[in-house]
Amino acid sequence: MLRARAALELRGLAPGVPQHRARPMAWVHRSSKAVSKHVHVELRGDSKARAALRLDAPTLAGPGRGTPDERGSHGPRDAASLSGTEPGQGAARDQQDQTTGGEAEGNSTTGTRTRHEVRVRHLVGTHERAIGSETAARLAPSDGHGHAPRLMSIEIREHRPGRDIKDFVRFHHTLYANDPAWVAPLDMELMDRLSPGKNPFFEHAEVALFSAWKDGRMLGRISAQIDHEHLKLHDDGAAFFGFFDTVDDPEVAKALLARAEAWATERGMKVLRGPFSLSINEESGTLIEGFEHPPVVMMPHALPHQAGLAEQAGYDKAKDLFCWRYDVQKIPPRATRAWEAVDALPEVRFRSVDRSNMLSELEILLEIFNDAWSENWGFVPSTPAEVRKAAADMKLLIDPDLAFFAEIDGRPMGICVCLPNLNEATRDIHGKLFPFGFAKMLWRLKVKGPKSARLMLLGLRKELRGVKRYGALSTAMYVELTRRGVPKGYEWAELSWTLEDNRPINLGIRAMGGEIYKKYRIFEKALPQVNA
Repeated sequence: MLRARAALELRGLAPGVPQHRARPMAWVHRSSKAVSKHVHVELRGDSKARAALRLDAPTLAGPGRGTPDERGSHGPRDAASLSGTEPGQGAARDQQDQTTGGEAEGNSTTGTRTRHEVRVRHLVGTHERAIGSETAARLAPSDGHGHAPRLMSIEIREHRPGRDIKDFVRFHHTLYANDPAWVAPLDMELMDRLSPGKNPFFEHAEVALFSAWKDGRMLGRISAQIDHEHLKLHDDGAAFFGFFDTVDDPEVAKALLARAEAWATERGMKVLRGPFSLSINEESGTLIEGFEHPPVVMMPHALPHQAGLAEQAGYDKAKDLFCWRYDVQKIPPRATRAWEAVDALPEVRFRSVDRSNMLSELEILLEIFNDAWSENWGFVPSTPAEVRKAAADMKLLIDPDLAFFAEIDGRPMGICVCLPNLNEATRDIHGKLFPFGFAKMLWRLKVKGPKSARLMLLGLRKELRGVKRYGALSTAMYVELTRRGVPKGYEWAELSWTLEDNRPINLGIRAMGGEIYKKYRIFEKALPQVNA
């Protein structure tokens, strides 16, 4: 028979209340998985007085209440629920809603109550994993002066992708309101990215969205996702988190990360890695250097405290990503000679992307991308459905002069994709395309013309590696891009992102005059394993 044990740690008893007089009682609703489990409950307040109780499950149940086994269980997605009454009061309280966690109740000698944070954790063997909503709490004594209790809990709410996500999407407008470098992403684009019917990522992934609240105010958000395309290729048991944006509060960050960890652990994952919003082929990393610079198109932004909060929650560096700034300047002589040598090869030509045939062009691009990047850390191939979505999205934005193929004897062998910096055109529309934002954006992109761009992809098929005749081809593509961009009024570009340990690529960018001006970090944390 399963045996559950609860450990209740009370902090914040009213001054003068003997610790042994606190008599918390709680129901423990266990998960339906047939493994030995325990529950750890912490009640936190402000005062210095503390008490700790360790009670076996039958004691928690109380006379006539039955054991946890007799009270039923939750499915794997449900939060653990805790409720309590005084001995002899009969059945426990109704189970709390999943989004608000559970409830625990206790008495002091005054008979009044105060709100405290409740943390609920399953202990599986010797491992501990957060489950359910990381907040709940309705317990403990008053301050002894008759004042209304102060809400101290952090409430974790779950949002269904594509449905109740307005708060989740709009949170950054509050968080970054005083950051002069921040540029709001388009709300419409973000809504689509988080909607299963509009983002093909959901065809091969599971996604959960969570937000943190206190006193009716949203304080943070996070996503948790499992990409089955990644698992099929890497088989590393990795789940991912993204959209990790919070106020500068370690408890908020820890609560959100713990909820994401619980979600991933419940699904058998071994590590949680991120941020990726939602995949490595979208926005990646937490900004750790270059906070004063606005983000360019399809790159994330963060406040200086965000990376430190991840570290405080037990996350370690997995990989750093470099963003390079290239200001238009005289092309280095060595690079010019490389372009001239390639230009003299009769079988080589640079062909602009045909915007009228975007789907076909993107399919070729996908083929080269999946080949050229296949050995990179964390690589996940784009699916045909994702290519179709990209073709539709990029048709308006793409500049054919900045996106081209390197062909050898008529066969596409290399790709360069550089996009006008949409964020330069949308910086003052606050994520809203209507009623006037779309017109502003279109005029700035197509009439006035942006001064900045982002080089997203530049690479060659693997079969060209080590072929001496085409050894200068990648450098020639950088020069070709510069030669095309300068007459159109482009003044600088971000080249992003590159892996910190991709030495050949980083050396090539530096040789062209690029300088690292931003760094992003990917974090990861091992998850406790559940033994069946």
